[in-house]
Amino acid sequence: IPGGSRHHWGTDLDVVDINTIPTGYEVQLVPEEYGANGIFEKLSHWLDAHLPRFGFFRPYRSERGGYCVEPWHISYAPVALPALESLSLAVLRQALADSNIDGKAFVLERLPEIYTRYLLNIDAP
Repeated sequence: IPGGSRHHWGTDLDVVDINTIPTGYEVQLVPEEYGANGIFEKLSHWLDAHLPRFGFFRPYRSERGGYCVEPWHISYAPVALPALESLSLAVLRQALADSNIDGKAFVLERLPEIYTRYLLNIDAP
């Protein structure tokens, strides 16, 4: 939802290793690319070993009933965690209420569930 994308906060990004992409291959950003025998398996192991050292973590490391597993998605904890704390349900509700988005009434009606399931429901660093 608008304002809820961690990418839009400037704290999160998706990573690939362009040196391992075969010619003509189109990256799909699916878990299999980061798993055993996937083209980004070595990158995935490197990320596991080094992300914490640089302040990053994988917020969608496991299936938690919201987003799917996204091993390519990394988050910069020193900024992302305070940003998430600042984005309270009330703040998000007001921003959406003041917006002119399609389906606003539908989103506002379901906002507590959306907020809990998709914004708060992440793997901790």
